Amino acid sequence: MFKFRKRKSIVSEFTKPEEGVIKAAASLDLRNYTPESLRNIKGIKAVAVVLLPENASDEFNEAYNAIPKMAVAAEVRAAADAKVESYNGKTVINAQTVSDNSICLINGVAVIMDIGDMKCKAMINGELYIQKGSNVEILTSNGKVHILDFKAVKSFTSIDINSDFIKASETGTLIIANNISIDSSVTNEMLIESGMLFAANEIICPESVYGTVANKALADSIKRK
Repeated sequence: MFKFRKRKSIVSEFTKPEEGVIKAAASLDLRNYTPESLRNIKGIKAVAVVLLPENASDEFNEAYNAIPKMAVAAEVRAAADAKVESYNGKTVINAQTVSDNSICLINGVAVIMDIGDMKCKAMINGELYIQKGSNVEILTSNGKVHILDFKAVKSFTSIDINSDFIKASETGTLIIANNISIDSSVTNEMLIESGMLFAANEIICPESVYGTVANKALADSIKRK
């Protein structure tokens, strides 16, 4: 009889322990490694980002380049004081929640507000909304990145918007939701004066405001009631 060897599981390839191999990590910081310590690494697998020193020596680079690698999403040259910060799900990043000179690993939906004089770099797997003027550098993007002019943000799973909601909202608010429904009490004048923006998978609105909504929205689908 013939015997067939089982194909190696892709999952086990990245999870089964291997001596000297670094696996399945959101980030791997090699900035403080010496060329000698790099030579002890037998492989790097399934790592989102590898941090390398900005001004590495030739010996460091040679030792690092000699390491076998598999499924490494990005390699970033970073300053010694740069911090890696991870954000999952729905997140609002602002001057109070992020460190200066940081690298943001974003998995999901995130908003980066104006962070003043601080700087940050971002790697996005999902969708990112950046307030116009924010000092953000996009390193890698697996998804969508939008730069918009807004002053505040509100996030929902789904939301029904009426005239009272608009009147009570801060001018220039970005509304993020999976589904947005706008009712007949909302007029074109309200939408224009409010400066409100919409980001959703689906928006449903009255025929009378369809054109205004379409011009103020990022959506996969906009339907008329």
